[in-house]
Amino acid sequence: MKEELSRNPENWKEKPKKELIDFIISQFHLSFKERLPKLLFFADKVENVHSENEDCPRGLASVLQNLSLFIIDHIKHDEENLFSLLSKERSENADSFIESAKNDYTNIKEQLKSIRHIVNDYKTPAGACGTWTFLYQQLEILEKDIEDYINLEENILFS
Repeated sequence: MKEELSRNPENWKEKPKKELIDFIISQFHLSFKERLPKLLFFADKVENVHSENEDCPRGLASVLQNLSLFIIDHIKHDEENLFSLLSKERSENADSFIESAKNDYTNIKEQLKSIRHIVNDYKTPAGACGTWTFLYQQLEILEKDIEDYINLEENILFS
């Protein structure tokens, strides 16, 4: 049920903002905080083990590290500032935080494009090990989850 709601923003239009905020924190924020360090570990591992392979996703760990730091900072900003304002009533103060969040999304989307480019649209090379394959699968899932997260915030929470 919650997965269905996360994938279909229309289901959230009539729900209280507080309920959506709680959902975003439990389904996205906590998940990103848990998954990003693990993905960074695997990216680092793949780059180190396969550094001699011409298909090695060179630079992936660095871009993923930047994305991780940026998303964690964005989450902190949401939880400490924006969500408390939106839980109450929309105020003038919330507008500047919303604008800042939207600027963050532009940066996040650019970093996701960089990752997608580095990993060849999530296509592992022939003979890729299980870790490499797993990493690409998880990065693709992460990208979709981030897109859903941004969509919910931009088109439902901020409207």
